[in-house]
Amino acid sequence: MVFKVLRVCGLGVLGYMSPRILVGIGIPLDDWAQRVGQFIRGTSEMMPDDVLFAVLGGLFAIVFITAEIWFDLVKRLIDKLKSKKEQIEILDARAPLIELRDLAAKDSWDFNAYGSTHIIDFAKALQQAGLDGELKFWGRPNKSSINSVNLNEPLNEIEKEHWKDFIIEPIALFQAENNADVYSYNAAQNDWREGNYIDIHTSEDAAAKWLRTTANSFKGVTK
Repeated sequence: MVFKVLRVCGLGVLGYMSPRILVGIGIPLDDWAQRVGQFIRGTSEMMPDDVLFAVLGGLFAIVFITAEIWFDLVKRLIDKLKSKKEQIEILDARAPLIELRDLAAKDSWDFNAYGSTHIIDFAKALQQAGLDGELKFWGRPNKSSINSVNLNEPLNEIEKEHWKDFIIEPIALFQAENNADVYSYNAAQNDWREGNYIDIHTSEDAAAKWLRTTANSFKGVTK
């Protein structure tokens, strides 16, 4: 705030000094200004130089300060509109993970066949995509042993580092009819709930592209 005030004051001083600077570098501003002043006042009387420069300086200062204020207002409005647009895009882009699972099942991932390990491959592929930043994930922090309590938590963006140790629990992903039952877990922890997320969502558009490309390299890897 202090910087903005100082900046506006600086522009005011610069505006006030501009007429003298322009005349000093050879721009015949004083002749033009005298004619404008005569027209406004309705007289042919010349204004003293000091008065002329004071009036011009005041006008320049007003123009400079007004331009700065309008620029700042327009910038704030643009930033606000961009922020709202980004929020809307994020909300539109989130998709429950079970929707991606169902999409994968229609796209040659065989989760139901006897002896199939595709669901494990799929969970590993999701883990790698999260760690690489190829997919964004959101989930609700699993703070309570009561799922209904955890579902009151807001969706948090899950950091990439989470996927170094955590993976989507494959059986839960396979069996879930409600996305609230999909969760990440760390098999090395005694308390699998510590630091994990439930009700996991991902980027809908990016996930659809990922499913057609990178994900396929994981299919059938687990034996």
